[in-house]
Amino acid sequence: MLLAEAGAHRTLLAYYARMSTAELPDLANGIWIEDAPTLLHSKNHPTRLQGTIKDTVTGFATDGGGGHYAVSTTTGNICHMTAGTLHTDATHPDGLHDAEETSPSNAAPDLWTFLDQLRTKLGEAVGIQASWTARHPH
Repeated sequence: MLLAEAGAHRTLLAYYARMSTAELPDLANGIWIEDAPTLLHSKNHPTRLQGTIKDTVTGFATDGGGGHYAVSTTTGNICHMTAGTLHTDATHPDGLHDAEETSPSNAAPDLWTFLDQLRTKLGEAVGIQASWTARHPH
């Protein structure tokens, strides 16, 4: 698989062996998990972090507000980058995320925990909607 050759963490490879795109535009600000072919050909996701944290990552999702989610290729942690600059120019063609003033936040210790958090939030959102609908019939 080309993602493996690109250095993607094994948990991301396992995800793409079973899943693909996930679009949850109404969950908080929204989240869009890209499919593997898009990741391979997109320059819109970070591949390296520079700042207080220096790491190699595989960006795999966006949050609807300009932020990115990425899996650390070394630890498997999920980073959420909401500030900083994503350089995808001739000087930095590989997607350098420069966050000198702010660090990426640790969204989850691993991809499975991150996905479980999304599932929980989705379940809560659906439960809230069902409760509201039951109290406000047409």
